[in-house]
Amino acid sequence: MVSLGGVVSCGTGGISGTYVNEDNPSEYLELNEDGTFYLKEMGLGLDGEWEAEGNELRLHLMGMVATAQIKGDKILDEDGKVLFTIEYATSFSLLVLFYLLFFGLFCLVNDH
Repeated sequence: MVSLGGVVSCGTGGISGTYVNEDNPSEYLELNEDGTFYLKEMGLGLDGEWEAEGNELRLHLMGMVATAQIKGDKILDEDGKVLFTIEYATSFSLLVLFYLLFFGLFCLVNDH
């Protein structure tokens, strides 16, 4: 089980993205740019709002606030244990797809 502890502030900064539990990749946390989040944990899906101030992440859900620490591309619990790591594959995959499509169209146009 991934638990984020207990506490809230302002600004979403540049930390939005999908963070994955390395021990169980089916568990993840999506931090959306609009300040909302979706947490998939133990087969349950929870959503709410998030805020970040400094290196502190606060998740607001069901009238409670959970806090975690942000360190680079990782989200840590109060004891410093890594809960989630950002997933870069999505952005990288889109870049590769764009490159392949562009290169394919470029070759197609130049062949005719």
